[in-house]
Amino acid sequence: MSVVFPERTSVDAGEDYGLKVLDPDDGSEIFNAKYPIFGSDITNAEPQIITRKITVTNSSGKFSEPATPTISYVADNNWHTMQYKQLDRVLVDSFPHGQAKKPTVMVTGLAHIVEAMRARYYRLDEGSSTPAYNTPYLPDNPTSGNYTFEVSPQINGAEQLTPYHGAFPGDYFEFTYGDGLVDSNYITANDSTIEIEVTDTDINIYMTQSNNLYYQKYHDSTYNFGWSRYEKFWVDYSGSWYQYTFYILPYDGSEDIYIR
Repeated sequence: MSVVFPERTSVDAGEDYGLKVLDPDDGSEIFNAKYPIFGSDITNAEPQIITRKITVTNSSGKFSEPATPTISYVADNNWHTMQYKQLDRVLVDSFPHGQAKKPTVMVTGLAHIVEAMRARYYRLDEGSSTPAYNTPYLPDNPTSGNYTFEVSPQINGAEQLTPYHGAFPGDYFEFTYGDGLVDSNYITANDSTIEIEVTDTDINIYMTQSNNLYYQKYHDSTYNFGWSRYEKFWVDYSGSWYQYTFYILPYDGSEDIYIR
């Protein structure tokens, strides 16, 4: 693949006066734009490079224990898994980009991520109206209660609240509950997303976090006992920060750029 910068002897319609990328095999255009470099409209006084830093705290209570969703117990003695939203496309930052219309934007960014998990264990024995356990727990592992990750500068910045980890049991959280049950859970990047939206007037940043809840309805017919129980997990990113730099490009995606 070659990159060609044509001589800018003319800006007449149909002339090659921008940045062109050619296919090395057949010479056909892969990319062609009016502008030879990334830049801004010099007639626009608004900043064309904007940096925003999102610092995560729990001032809004978003990382406190969420309400327990309705559980439809399955009476087969097995554990089942459901997911629920702790953050459901929550708007965490919004600012005007200052352009006359929706711009083309390139994003870079970095992050410092502090990842913590909590759990509630609930057990209601058959024949009882009072739960035997209904208690929140801190993890036994890691002993610090959290993991810390650094996301180095990269295109698009952090696209998830948590990075992709190794195969389980990678960075997992282990809990020991009051009745001796030991279990673990971990946070996946697929369930923790950051969305950047560019509109005609603003740039918006949203965060979504989904969590697991394990539940069981058990009955022993031989000894005539049983219970309904669940493990609910939630996360806390307090102490994390996510930084993004937005480069407002002069291109109009429908008029100024050709991409094969």
